[in-house]
Amino acid sequence: MKNIFFLGLVLMSLVIFGSFDSDLTKKNVDIASQLELSQMDNDTTELFIVISDSVAMRSGPGSKFNAAKFLNKNAKVEVLSKEYDEWYIAKHEEVKGFINKKHLKPLELNTFTID
Repeated sequence: MKNIFFLGLVLMSLVIFGSFDSDLTKKNVDIASQLELSQMDNDTTELFIVISDSVAMRSGPGSKFNAAKFLNKNAKVEVLSKEYDEWYIAKHEEVKGFINKKHLKPLELNTFTID
């Protein structure tokens, strides 16, 4: 009988405290994202320009993650990775974060040929 009561208490605790799971999961993913950002290799970067006003550079790949920095239109960023569907890992003035790709376009460098 005591085992059933104890099991009931454990299950009730999981139900009561289960609402905090999403916050803890988000924090764990946020920490993992920060570790990933700190270990990025900068050998293969592309230059992009911000095409929207006040774009958030976030701590993880999604709008629910905290904004690490806000970028103004025409800011230039180095894209370090495109491995997430809608989010690029980018760097701006030594700050690394995730930016939704809809706010960026490749920076077209002027090229010319000499005849």
